[in-house]
Amino acid sequence: MLTDGDLAVVHGLTRLTARPVGEPEPLTLWFRSTYALRRVDDAWRIVHQHQSVPFHMDGSFRAAIELGPG
Repeated sequence: MLTDGDLAVVHGLTRLTARPVGEPEPLTLWFRSTYALRRVDDAWRIVHQHQSVPFHMDGSFRAAIELGPG
């Protein structure tokens, strides 16, 4: 987390696990998350959020949903 007065930026990895309709097994994927927050009346409020999935740079540009931390 980075703060400067009443502004803060937080970034990290998010894991999502869900079982698609009709599929027997759940799917897990990791993606990057970034949040910008502003302090208003002594409470932090999310004012912007962004998520992105890394992609393979082998020319296919497929989403690299099998990647995880480490």
